[in-house]
Amino acid sequence: MPAVLVLVLLVMPLAELAVIIKVSDYIGLPVTLLLLVAVSIAGAYLLKREGTATWRRMRETLRSGQMPTKEATDGALILFGGALLLTPGFITDVIGLSMLVPGSRAIVKRLIRRGLGAAAMRHPVGRVGMISTGVTRWRTRSGATSEEPPVAGGPTTSPSTELHQGAARRDADGSPGRG
Repeated sequence: MPAVLVLVLLVMPLAELAVIIKVSDYIGLPVTLLLLVAVSIAGAYLLKREGTATWRRMRETLRSGQMPTKEATDGALILFGGALLLTPGFITDVIGLSMLVPGSRAIVKRLIRRGLGAAAMRHPVGRVGMISTGVTRWRTRSGATSEEPPVAGGPTTSPSTELHQGAARRDADGSPGRG
């Protein structure tokens, strides 16, 4: 991951500079600079408008007693898109605007979900890492742990599933039950 970050931090400014030079050769330097400023101003307007609307939807969702997951995702994308618009260049402007415009933001969210889903598929569900010992333990539905990975379709649960199941098991007085 750090190698990818270093590569992006080195390649991105060079790519931005190359695009700015090509655009300025085609339409002229003053028009190119004016276009960069205009896109930044339009982006600031979109950032304010979309950010305010998302904040309002998040508050309404919280008031209704629900978790604002969609709104939080939108807010993060809007914030990241606004940061990209502050970076001078056409490539970052296009990416930033795609995160600010609601229609294209839905496509970006879908791509992110697909990428996260692929990453989740590469890591086994139910694994409980034991960093200090270097041993990976697997938790079964009964709560027992094993050093052997489960058989495909076997009874494993993720820690979050166990947390939800544990929350459902309560004694009559509301204290955590024993299962």
